[in-house]
Order: sequence, then structure tokens, then C-alpha cells
Amino acid sequence: FSAFSFGPWVGLVSGGLGAAIADVIGGYPQWAILTLFAHGLEGLVAGLLGYRKRLPGLILAWLAGGLVMVAIYFLGEGLVLTGWGPAVAEVPANLLQSAVGAVVGIPLFYGVRRAFPPIARLAERPTWREE
Repeated sequence: FSAFSFGPWVGLVSGGLGAAIADVIGGYPQWAILTLFAHGLEGLVAGLLGYRKRLPGLILAWLAGGLVMVAIYFLGEGLVLTGWGPAVAEVPANLLQSAVGAVVGIPLFYGVRRAFPPIARLAERPTWREE
């Protein structure tokens, strides 16, 4: 949602920090650094590919961002946190996490854009107008 609404850099910060803080508050601080990178880069990739795009572009951006997130979790878990067996076992849950993000985030993006048209203008490049 954030990457599609406000661009890749907001997607990076909000995706990474929001999810990492949720891990710390939720009792999983050991995952916070990995989550910061996984969801931050997911937001960055989705924003780079999907910002100012129509639905097909948003779907492709979500797929690319989701694959980045799954890959980072897989590598981080396998190399550092849990080992390769548990990392493989977590792939379906991470794919589901990404799918839920798309099912909620893309319609939310369209709903918020329709309800609050000024948000859509934030995505436009600034132009000079004489009044």
C-alpha cells in the first residue's frame, strides 16, 4: 500500500520499520533485523516497479517485491537464524504473507485513492502554475 501510494522510498521505510517494530513489540526481536531488510526491500522493489502504474503493473510489482521478501527471509533464516531445514519449511508461510499483503494492499490503495483524491496528487510530479 505505502509503496504504491507514496513511492519506493516510503515503501522502504514504512515496510521495513513498521514490520521490524512489530517484531520487537510482538515478542520476536531476534527477527527484527531480518524483517527490516526483507520488508524494506520488498517495499522498495514494489514501489520502484509499481508506483504510478495501473493494476497489471501493481500485480507485477507485488510479485517481484514478494519474491524479494521470501528470498531474503529464506537466505537470512538459512544462513543465520534457524538453518536450511526450517528456512525451507517457512517458504509457504512467507508466500502466504505476501499474498495477504496483495489481497489487502492493492484494494486498500484503490479505496484510499478514491476516498481521498489529494493523495493521488501526491504521486504527481510538482508543476509550476501561475494563478
